[in-house]
Amino acid sequence: MPTLDEMYKQLLELPRRDYSDLIKKVDQERRKAFELEEARNPLRPDMSREAFATWIGRRHYFVDKGISRVFYLPANSPPDEVRLLEVNDLAVVPEAAPVEALDFQPEIDGVPYRLFVADVTPQQYEAIRGGKLDLPNGWRLDGILEIDPIRP
Repeated sequence: MPTLDEMYKQLLELPRRDYSDLIKKVDQERRKAFELEEARNPLRPDMSREAFATWIGRRHYFVDKGISRVFYLPANSPPDEVRLLEVNDLAVVPEAAPVEALDFQPEIDGVPYRLFVADVTPQQYEAIRGGKLDLPNGWRLDGILEIDPIRP
């Protein structure tokens, strides 16, 4: 299997049409995997908080191609609140900027949970883990659970 650098060079050499076709094909495979996951694991009103966090986190991977990791942070949160920390490789945020949680509540009937998402760069995530950058007020890393993406 070629290395990432080798694949990168091959992609650069592809004619524009072939590159476009390849991107479409990869996206189509990911969409199929997403639709299969959606059929296997639909949103249910009786989902636990952790199950909802997993359900919505996996959708965030699909929607935002810059997200490389999603973490559910249940510690110290109210029972009706889901907190996600998303590592986004494409985020353009000053490294020393405070980490802010945004109310990200989806318009989904019957969902009993409020959703808050904090987007961070990989460097900010490492600074958080190293105790050099604070999470939003009240957020804690203990009990952190990583959510796996949907894979084709």
